[in-house]
Amino acid sequence: FIFPDNGALSLVFSEMDVAVWEVAKSPLPPFAIANIMVKAAVDLMQNAYKTDQLFAQLDKYHKVGAIKAVVTETKLIGTILYNDSYGNAHTNITRQEFDNFTMNKKFRINLSRHEWIDEVISSFAHTKGGDSVGKFNNKDLLMIGVNRGKATQLLNLTKNKTISIDLL
Repeated sequence: FIFPDNGALSLVFSEMDVAVWEVAKSPLPPFAIANIMVKAAVDLMQNAYKTDQLFAQLDKYHKVGAIKAVVTETKLIGTILYNDSYGNAHTNITRQEFDNFTMNKKFRINLSRHEWIDEVISSFAHTKGGDSVGKFNNKDLLMIGVNRGKATQLLNLTKNKTISIDLL
């Protein structure tokens, strides 16, 4: 993978140890990055991907932290990270954070002043059309959806919007 040293690498490979090589010195003028990346890709292909012969290995690189959910004594606060093409809103609240916070107690997922969800389901098949639901996606992140509808439009769930979970 060829990345600029802007922190994107740490977001993509946050859980892995990675070896990093320097292709060019920073800072670079705008648009130079694309040219440098193309040249680096060509060099790698022509030299059988022998990174250690082409570039100097780095001990450290620019890392940024992902947006994490916040837990207080009374609330679990998360952020909508992205909306998919089905209109589901995917948050940064992991199943483990959710389970540790709720500990099988009754809860309310507050989406707005007048909209909330009080259960998390395993499948949309367990609800009727139009029901707002919480569900964990394939990455074990809490997702908000509407069965046979678009939660992003019906519940105004935009990227970066904050949601909170309260214990009842």
